[in-house]
Amino acid sequence: ACCKVVLGLPITIRNNARFDYLHIDDLAEVIKWFMNNEPKRRSYNVCSGQVHAYEAIATKILNTASKKLDIIINNSDLLEYSGDNRCLLKELDGFSYSQIDGQIEKLYNWYDANKEIIDKEQFVY
Repeated sequence: ACCKVVLGLPITIRNNARFDYLHIDDLAEVIKWFMNNEPKRRSYNVCSGQVHAYEAIATKILNTASKKLDIIINNSDLLEYSGDNRCLLKELDGFSYSQIDGQIEKLYNWYDANKEIIDKEQFVY
């Protein structure tokens, strides 16, 4: 979606689902914790606990870019793909996940600064 906005194309959403996004830096911190500590359980849901619909993320990207482009939604069913991270958070006392707004801004700005490497043909359909 960031690439499409950089290129001035509308954002197309096939299915407007709700997902829990986890930034790679946060995942690395969780993995480091497991490498350096003895967990109480055998399995955990590693997720941020923050659920976002594709349409809401598309809107955040457009706001970040200060652009007014169309958001085309082919299916508006809001199926949810998330997890419960309460057990993990009990063990990672004081850990806080990155906020999606700041991560979207960083990603959008990177693509905007590197737009010459974006193959527009990959995004026109």
